[in-house]
Amino acid sequence: MKQKVAQTLPLMLTFSAVLTLGVLFFSFTAVDAALEINDETTPPETTTETKEKTKRTNAEINKKDTDSIKKDSPKIESTKNVVQSDTDEQSSTLKVYEDTYTVAGETIELNGYFKNDVIVAGNNVTISGVVEGDVISAAANITIDAVISGDARLAGGNITIQNVIERNATVFGGRVIIEDSANIQRDLFVQAGDLLIEGGIDGEISGSAGNTIIDAPVNGDVYFKSVGNLRLRSNAKINGDLYYSSAQQVVADDIAIINGETVYSPPLVEPREQTSKFTLWFWVRKVTGLFGLWLLGIVVLNVLKRKSVAVVKHMLAYVGQSMGWGVIYVFTVPAVLTVLLITLVGIPLSIFGLLLFGASLYLAKIYIGTAIGKLIFSKQQSMIWPMLAGVTIYYILIEGLGLLPFPWLIAGSLVNAIGIIWAAGGIVLYLRDRMREHNAKPSIKHRKNKTTKSVKNKKTKPVNL
Repeated sequence: MKQKVAQTLPLMLTFSAVLTLGVLFFSFTAVDAALEINDETTPPETTTETKEKTKRTNAEINKKDTDSIKKDSPKIESTKNVVQSDTDEQSSTLKVYEDTYTVAGETIELNGYFKNDVIVAGNNVTISGVVEGDVISAAANITIDAVISGDARLAGGNITIQNVIERNATVFGGRVIIEDSANIQRDLFVQAGDLLIEGGIDGEISGSAGNTIIDAPVNGDVYFKSVGNLRLRSNAKINGDLYYSSAQQVVADDIAIINGETVYSPPLVEPREQTSKFTLWFWVRKVTGLFGLWLLGIVVLNVLKRKSVAVVKHMLAYVGQSMGWGVIYVFTVPAVLTVLLITLVGIPLSIFGLLLFGASLYLAKIYIGTAIGKLIFSKQQSMIWPMLAGVTIYYILIEGLGLLPFPWLIAGSLVNAIGIIWAAGGIVLYLRDRMREHNAKPSIKHRKNKTTKSVKNKKTKPVNL
């Protein structure tokens, strides 16, 4: 028994560490298109005729910008018999779910009265009805048409919010649309390629985005660490300050309102003679990091050879299931560690989990690189050479994208997050199959008892002399 525990413990620690890492990379961001927003600025007001012409031009540009963001968004049908004003009255017409609702699949459409959290992962996700807890979802296309009493944490390619979120919203997406029927009653943190805000924000807005349009009231400050083209349309009313860093200054309609200060800072550009990052020390660090991954991969594949082979096979054979289960467990493990942290007995376990956090960065890349290598060198019997090749490809891809400016920098984080979730899901599937095999086999004690009984019950035949 001790030997089995000793063999299984390293893999379990790897699994916990990889899953914990996934939370920090909850940057499921995908930048799939860039809008063509004209760079016109409002001409100086000289005459009444010039002002009227400027207003007409801005109206045409605003309509074109909104249509350009919305036209490529997939149309996902969602039931709209959702609570919008009287939650208690309409909840009687919806199916009630008492416990935390967790589901993963290709296309998921939920409509009900959820009294706890909702955790969903898939390709196309639509959530309607009422959610009294939090909503956590990762998918290619997400439509939120539910009244959410808690927080919303969303990551995907195309994200549309159509209803009320009573607390904070954290959104990572390629294209994010907050429609005029929506209302976020606290703060919005967003990382997006294209951002359109037509629904009110009662708190503040922060984050980074590419092409951004604000056409709704914002009661707090607006702080964009990095933004592409920022436009304030006629319904925009910022009651706080506007801070933004961009290559271009904000374009605002005449009736757009900013009650606080407007602080503009251009992106930092180093002098040409200092732009070169590729110093000797730079290459030493990168090459050392790659050699460290190679060495760790060789150790892992030798110490946990059979387990690592099984995990990689599960990752390649069940890609969809690995992604789905990986997303679910990535959100579950941090919650468990948080609960342990607030209990006196669980503090040592939480600290131990944090110590494994740094190691998980490397361990996840080992399984991802090995899987990539097996895809390329499928006929290679040894796992070492595919691991070396796959880790090299994955390392160059992540580090290379990290050197590029926005939005490629976000693309690097997205690729890294997807890889971590993929590896975590493969480990989950492997452990699930091992548990099934263990439960299917009778215990040693049971087999001994069965053998003893069969010997006792066996009759001795007489021998004829």
